[in-house]
Amino acid sequence: MYTNKGKTPVIGICVSKVKRDLHRIVAERLKRYPCDATLITFRIEKLNLERQKVQGTCFEKKEGKIEHYQGSFPIPKVLYMQSYADPDLFKKIEESVGCIIFNNFIFEKWQAWNLFASNKTLMSHLPDTKKICTEIELKTSLSLYQDVFLKPINPVKGHSSKGIVRVKLINEENIKVIYQKGHKIILDEFQSFNSFWSSIQSTLATNSYIVQQSIETIRWGEEKPTDIRMNMNKNNKGEWTVSSLFARIALNGSHVAAGRGTQYLPIEIKQFLSLHFLNDEIKTTAMINALTNLGHKICQTFDQSGYHMADLGIDLGIDKSEQLWIFEVNPLPFPFASPIRDDSWIKPLEYARYILEKMTNS
Repeated sequence: MYTNKGKTPVIGICVSKVKRDLHRIVAERLKRYPCDATLITFRIEKLNLERQKVQGTCFEKKEGKIEHYQGSFPIPKVLYMQSYADPDLFKKIEESVGCIIFNNFIFEKWQAWNLFASNKTLMSHLPDTKKICTEIELKTSLSLYQDVFLKPINPVKGHSSKGIVRVKLINEENIKVIYQKGHKIILDEFQSFNSFWSSIQSTLATNSYIVQQSIETIRWGEEKPTDIRMNMNKNNKGEWTVSSLFARIALNGSHVAAGRGTQYLPIEIKQFLSLHFLNDEIKTTAMINALTNLGHKICQTFDQSGYHMADLGIDLGIDKSEQLWIFEVNPLPFPFASPIRDDSWIKPLEYARYILEKMTNS
């Protein structure tokens, strides 16, 4: 029975039907969190504004022990969004309940690209990207770069490399296509652009896609592609911090593919860069600082645009000339497990507690 009466901080987490793994790790977040707290998880359709109640699951941590049970609970004063919902609904909830919602912009890839493109500093770090409206956008980009990625615009359909297709133009006519299906990497070949377009047209018609210039990142070992993953969070002082920063080595010979069919090897960022720069500490430190600064600029762009974000996953790349590139920013990031340290397991709870304390003291 729910009996919390101000004894521990109460934090609401709106979870998604689609990204079920984010729902499953709620108890693990609370287990790693060093303090007692109460988490109430719910789906957006189970929120009743008239009664100011949510139907969901309550996780209570007291003296290190966690209990959970289902029921109807008062809407918490702080809500951490891990599910897509109409932004107008967020405003309505905040005004009606008097609560604060963070991660309130579950953006699509095209929205994110346009937001960053409006920032002169970030624009120089963006691969050329276009929304596919007709075959012209795809054909033009493929002819120009010979190597592109097709990515679903929807943040749910495109998460964990789902739906991402790499397309290479070979000998001006032949096309090689690489994508992930289940736990496998599939390779298809086509004799012409028209045959490729015919095969993919129905997929593009069903889901909105962008076409993005492929960037040749620095290689690892036997010419394996790499990228950089950075999870950033607001902390218990309301400040953006780097929760996790590491390199990912593609094991499939094509590109990093995350998710349950993981096709990458994580490696600590300092070790990765030290080997690349032949143990030059000055270059290694400078690159880590550059990556961190770029992450902060991305986060500040959301703040300056009026969005209340506090948990972001950022995919970056370093090309052979050591320029930094922004590949993707994820509004529904997943914390990483051992051996990589990732404080994003608990940072959202720390930030929620910070908000609660500010509300109490104001």
